[in-house]
Amino acid sequence: MTTEVILGRINELLQHILRELDGDMTAAAILRIKELLRQIVGELERAGLRRLSSTRTAGQDYLDLSDGRFVPASSEAMARLRETTAEETREDEECAVCLKSYEEGVEISAMPCSHEFHDGCIRRWLAISRLCPLCRFALQA
Repeated sequence: MTTEVILGRINELLQHILRELDGDMTAAAILRIKELLRQIVGELERAGLRRLSSTRTAGQDYLDLSDGRFVPASSEAMARLRETTAEETREDEECAVCLKSYEEGVEISAMPCSHEFHDGCIRRWLAISRLCPLCRFALQA
């Protein structure tokens, strides 16, 4: 299994975790996420990928592998998100974090890469990972 495939799987797991939490960012939920990530790192080690690289990699943007911490976006970077309100229901489009459509009047935030998400969804995501859930564009940490 290649590093890219593994990192893609990690991305899928992170999206699943955030959808499952649906706003429940309690200490217990954060501990659960950390435990799942420790399991993922263990699988990487068993696959012979103890050191993905001596330089910073996409995987390390999700998680500092040395101590199990995520790299969140800075509050300054989050403040610069472009905010809009959905003028009409957009059933043909959905938020990649929660997989729900954009209802009329709901607040939407766009990242510098132009990907849009429900405002609450992307802010919860960025509090954990500074990377766009779709393209991995990195906001300032």
